[in-house]
Amino acid sequence: FPFRMTTTKLQDYMDAFERIHKCGLPEAGMREAVRVASHCCGEEPAFNPFYAHLVQRMCTDRQSHRFTLKLFYWDLFEQLNGDEAQSTNPQRVSNLALLLAHVVKGGSYPL
Repeated sequence: FPFRMTTTKLQDYMDAFERIHKCGLPEAGMREAVRVASHCCGEEPAFNPFYAHLVQRMCTDRQSHRFTLKLFYWDLFEQLNGDEAQSTNPQRVSNLALLLAHVVKGGSYPL
């Protein structure tokens, strides 16, 4: 998947957005890019606003990206309510909460 290669050595989130679009991914691949960017945000040792801006831009671009983000968070909420809740990394939860707050506040993801 070209996402990792695309997002290394970038100037900014708009550069990342343009490069992802130029990869020629099918619609399913583009939706997966939203999921991967969200996952990467959660895995950072501290919140990285780069991913928040990138996901926000992707959600502004297409309704299918907003739906993918919704599914991503539904899966996260299931994990937090299930047996895996005790093993969930608090930094991951914090990063993903900040990501969601950024996208909602930016108006790209209406509640």
